[in-house]
Amino acid sequence: MERAAQAPVEESPEDDLLSIFQRICSALEPAHTYSVSLHDEQGEPEWLSQGTLGPDEHRVALDALTLFNGDPARASVVRDLGSSRSAVTLRVASYERELLGAVMIVVDSRTAKHYADNESELLGQSMQRALHQYAALRRAARDAQAASVGSHEQADPRSAAVELDPEIDKLNEALRSNPIELHVQRLVPLHPDAQRRRYEVLLRSKSSLMQNAAPRTMLKTAIASGLGSMIDRRVVTELIGWLARHPAVWQVHGVSFSVNLTRTSLHDGNFIKFVGLCMTKAALPRDTLSFEVDIPTALRATERVQDIAMALQGLGCPLILDDFMSHSDCFELMQLPGVSMLKLAADVTAKSRTDRIAKTAITTLVKRAHAKNILIAAKRTKSRADEQWLSDLGIDFVQSHAFSLPVTISSLVKRFGTNAAQV
Repeated sequence: MERAAQAPVEESPEDDLLSIFQRICSALEPAHTYSVSLHDEQGEPEWLSQGTLGPDEHRVALDALTLFNGDPARASVVRDLGSSRSAVTLRVASYERELLGAVMIVVDSRTAKHYADNESELLGQSMQRALHQYAALRRAARDAQAASVGSHEQADPRSAAVELDPEIDKLNEALRSNPIELHVQRLVPLHPDAQRRRYEVLLRSKSSLMQNAAPRTMLKTAIASGLGSMIDRRVVTELIGWLARHPAVWQVHGVSFSVNLTRTSLHDGNFIKFVGLCMTKAALPRDTLSFEVDIPTALRATERVQDIAMALQGLGCPLILDDFMSHSDCFELMQLPGVSMLKLAADVTAKSRTDRIAKTAITTLVKRAHAKNILIAAKRTKSRADEQWLSDLGIDFVQSHAFSLPVTISSLVKRFGTNAAQV
């Protein structure tokens, strides 16, 4: 939808969220409006008219921001929420069309269709003024944050944007065309007493533009362009939304899903709050969701990872340390709160087959971890013939294509129902 032409209005950074929210509500028909939420450019809700934002609503906001990123002329997105409700998301941008946030309005579906057919009516002068005032507030907050970091620590964001434009365009195009499909890979237990089925969530793109690119490439581009946290939010939203729609998977069978965290989310002060809101809305039990941080990141930002681990522990979300190595610096990371599992780097276990010192190091590591009730998983083993060898080392799980291939998360519903023991 194209933005209706409007006369410029004066921006005022001093407007606070409450006054902006009130101006937006005054431009709507209250009898047909269920809720209004204000979101920053990462999709994080800054103001909610009532309750908490559910996973479905947050996913709609993220989808809309993705569309706005790819189409600067688009002013609104309408999406059906079911139960005769729809979300109308409005672009929040500067006069230069710089995307700064979004406003999501949940209304009855008939009103949403009217707004879709009569966008200029919705985006009247009163609403435009409120949107520009919110844009001014968002820009002022972002500029203040950038100033606190210090210009000497940052490259010119405009030059970086020019350099990354082709990749960002490809990423946005992939995200628009049903970008994210969640796959899961089971961690196969090596001991019969394992009670919980454990999976790692893997990000895949169904877009033909990205089908030949590894997920790591897409995430690297996303992080470089400031979209890493948005993608993490999208993965969490998709996962929790799916779990909420299929409660039998976790209520009857007991299951745990781990999600990889990008560095962007580690330094995003609102990310854990967002996870907590989603989990509360879905009423998920503790330990259903865990988060993985790779060892290089944990060693570089140990204090930040410790803060995140404590916050996750409060939500009942364990921490998993990925690509764990058998040296003293890594051993110290086992002291982080809420660590439930160490995934060994592939070469660590591989060396132990031929190197007696390496085997002794793994044995020591396993004993220390088990003393703290921390599980050990081996990765990327080449053959099921390794099962007994890994078990003898004290390894609890193995994550490898040789043991269990990744599958779409949607396939778990059928598999749990028909042959759960093999999933």
